[in-house]
Amino acid sequence: MKTQARDMTEGSIAKNIILFYIPLAIGGLFQQLYSFVDSVVVGRGIGAQALAAVGATSIVVWLTLGFAMGLTRGFCIHISQAYGKKDYHLVNRGFFVASVLSLIVGAMISIVGSLAIRDFLILMHTPGEILEQSLDYIKVILLGFVITVLNNLFMSVLQSLGDSSTPFWALLVSSVTNIGLDCVFVLTLKWGVQGAAAATVLSQVFSFAICAAGLKKLKFVSILDGSKSKNARLTVRMLKTGLPVGIMSMVTAVGGMILQFFVNDLGASAVAAYAASTKIRSVIGEFSNALGMTFMTFVGQNYGAQKYDRIKAGVRMGVLLSILIHIPLSAVEIFGGKRIASLMVTDPPVLELCRQYLLIVGIFVFFLGFLMVFRNCIQGMGNTWIPMLSGGLEVFSRLIFGYWLGRHSFMGIAAAEASAWISVSIMLGSSFFILFRKVLRTQTPENTTDTKNIRTVS
Repeated sequence: MKTQARDMTEGSIAKNIILFYIPLAIGGLFQQLYSFVDSVVVGRGIGAQALAAVGATSIVVWLTLGFAMGLTRGFCIHISQAYGKKDYHLVNRGFFVASVLSLIVGAMISIVGSLAIRDFLILMHTPGEILEQSLDYIKVILLGFVITVLNNLFMSVLQSLGDSSTPFWALLVSSVTNIGLDCVFVLTLKWGVQGAAAATVLSQVFSFAICAAGLKKLKFVSILDGSKSKNARLTVRMLKTGLPVGIMSMVTAVGGMILQFFVNDLGASAVAAYAASTKIRSVIGEFSNALGMTFMTFVGQNYGAQKYDRIKAGVRMGVLLSILIHIPLSAVEIFGGKRIASLMVTDPPVLELCRQYLLIVGIFVFFLGFLMVFRNCIQGMGNTWIPMLSGGLEVFSRLIFGYWLGRHSFMGIAAAEASAWISVSIMLGSSFFILFRKVLRTQTPENTTDTKNIRTVS
């Protein structure tokens, strides 16, 4: 496995973007694959009650992991900009600070979560017959949360340096490892839901080891070099960018909870259709997520290098690439969604609801692509507050349109989802062009001559 940082401030813009994007998209698909197989092993190997117990913890995993992933990506905005500027000492300082902060956050979530998780699951009205199994599962996940956070950080650092290949191999190995350990711990050793959780945590260890080895191969990367400087001011700056991204991830998770609330009132068929449809959407959404991460890195590096013409050209290409990527994805949802859903459910009324939902979101999925491009471009410029506010708008749109339309029909749920994409993509697109014009007016080469260099635009 070859580790190579990609300098996205030089060379063909299209080649840099496409070669960076492809491993990210494929890696995301492997993540979805092992999540699906994990559910199959638990459901078939232990039983429906165990699957329900694991499912009952999904909101906890969603909130904590979403926050951690957002936080680490926010930290790495500074690393990406410093790499674009060719300030390798600042890269190492950022790596050191991000590692310390991630270690602290991971430990806090692990400790506080373990102490409060029973009360939280009871508050969420987790059925008594699955409560203990839910606790068995989530306590193991929380016990290994430090390694999960550090794994996400090291992946994000590699991506910020333009390396998407090493994270791909890490995801591939961890996915295969997770599936294998699931079979051993759950099917052979009969460890129950704790075995499934242990398989997940141990697979993260393998992924972390691969990413750490990849970073070690980069000669200019040294966490010890970063520890030799005074990093108090840099720590504050990284928290100012990292926390809003983490909060945004939690807020958007709340938006999903709101739609689930409206779905639950439509009956069991709607709940089953929503579960199947969102599983399909999560797979397709990996292509959109990978596109967003690609442009966070591209804009971050070129912003650090002050190559604004490349940013302008890259964003134009990003919009075009988003359209081209989402044309086949839209076709899959519109014309093949029902057939794919039939792999998970067989009840005709449920399949018809799946067809309706995927038809609507398939038509409007292009706006999700625009949302991802502009949100991550703004973050790459160092402004994470506007994307955080866009998360609030996303929740507000789902709440208003979900209440207005989703209470009456399942297609209204899909319309509420699409309305969130449309409103947020308009907000972020206009915000990006306003901020970018401000950059062109105010940024000069003299702005970035020392370690105060990486200015954020607000």
